[in-house]
Amino acid sequence: MASLHIIDRGDDPHFRIILDVGERAVLQGLPERLETLLLHPDRSPKVIDRLFPPAHHDPDREREHRELIGSTLFEERRESLKAFAATLAIPPDGPLVTLDVDLATINLWLHVVNDFRLLLATELGIEDNDYHERPPEDPDAYESFVLLEHLSSLQYMLLEAVSG
Repeated sequence: MASLHIIDRGDDPHFRIILDVGERAVLQGLPERLETLLLHPDRSPKVIDRLFPPAHHDPDREREHRELIGSTLFEERRESLKAFAATLAIPPDGPLVTLDVDLATINLWLHVVNDFRLLLATELGIEDNDYHERPPEDPDAYESFVLLEHLSSLQYMLLEAVSG
């Protein structure tokens, strides 16, 4: 499991994230999967709606809204994924990878981890926060469930670091 240490809490806080190489490999796979979804939103409309909740109840107004800003939102998400991937491009130091990051990078990680959690939860049919008490009955979904649990723990750790 990743660990996060606060290096400096001053005006420009810095953090150290330590991952084992296996965990880094899992995190490195997230951008590609989300990128594919963003390039082909028609393949998973439920996930797209979860990532980009409707802004209007009226379907016509919502369609207009998405036409106006849809590609911009997708492009911003794709840029975030590229930046996230770049943070993980540091060679390992033995069995561990040490990342020294600033607050902006922690916020980037929070954004990407949350997006992937939403993707997994939607695919697993999870709609509440008590999901950890009800593992999936389908054995094929168990790997996604475990990843969701892991990312939830990572998200909690990141939130704890930024909230002080």
